[in-house]
Amino acid sequence: PFRMYERSRYNKMLDNLPLPENPVFIIGHWRSGTTYLHSMICEDPSTAYVTTYQGTFPEVVLGKMGKTLFKNFMRLALPSKRQGDNVEMNADYPQEEEFALANTHAYSFYNFWYFPSKTEEFYKKYINFEGVDKNVINEFKKSYERIVKTAMLNTGGSRFVSKNPPNTGRIKMLLEIFPKAKFIFIYRNPYNVFLSNKKFLVEMMPSLQLEQVGERKLEEIILWTYRQIIDQYYEDKHLIPAGNLAEIRFEEFELNPLGELEKIYSKLGLSDFDRANKHFGKYANKQKRYKKNKHNISERELKAIQKEWKFTLDKWEYEIPDNLRITPDIEVVSR
Repeated sequence: PFRMYERSRYNKMLDNLPLPENPVFIIGHWRSGTTYLHSMICEDPSTAYVTTYQGTFPEVVLGKMGKTLFKNFMRLALPSKRQGDNVEMNADYPQEEEFALANTHAYSFYNFWYFPSKTEEFYKKYINFEGVDKNVINEFKKSYERIVKTAMLNTGGSRFVSKNPPNTGRIKMLLEIFPKAKFIFIYRNPYNVFLSNKKFLVEMMPSLQLEQVGERKLEEIILWTYRQIIDQYYEDKHLIPAGNLAEIRFEEFELNPLGELEKIYSKLGLSDFDRANKHFGKYANKQKRYKKNKHNISERELKAIQKEWKFTLDKWEYEIPDNLRITPDIEVVSR
């Protein structure tokens, strides 16, 4: 009933609301620093974004009664920190819109959380849109537009900023919806990306999956998905109009977030950096208390990364991190 009310009350308003002309899309593989970058940019008062609440209840966002009811339920259920990486959680914090898409219709790559053995199928269908009916593609685009417009009304910002790792492989589609869109691609040491993804999936999967898969299968998923989405990025990045793409190295952003943000704003022609800088500074100081996960890596994992991801190790000139401890192989039984 709350969803029906929202549709009847706000559909016409959303239909008549123009799409933002120059949205900003933060892209990059999962665990590459996209959350940190997105959260900091969203400290800019001019920013609009999808919240964690909107990601969970994408069609009960604008109606006051439904929003109040479900947000209170959510606050009771939501843990203070995200399982797997200790990132703080809050119903009003910025969130990737893939969750909103997945909670609106069936056409989301994030179905792999339930059926990890079908990761490749979901990737090809809902990131590459291979062999997918045009009606599905049109519905996906319309849903995306509605989610963006709803986020603009909900957060009140004038510049929509997205963080959504699956979009790293959807540049062509995003430009069909937003021809003047701007992009920020962030990349990180592949060794750390692999280990962080593995820890995240191992800890999160059991509470979500509807089938059992072994640790080796999760490793295969990480290795395959990374190669696919980074290859797709480099294949499609030439489609982005000149001056609308900024590429940053996570390690440099982590060391000097304010300096790197200033470069991003300058590169993409975004206004109001000086006005937003004080907000960025407060957030950066707060994040100094954040404790990262520590990782070991087995010789087997090391060899797999060096074989499968050599193209980015060479391209971005990354070495094995000094603080990474290499351990002897331990046989993992895969089911």
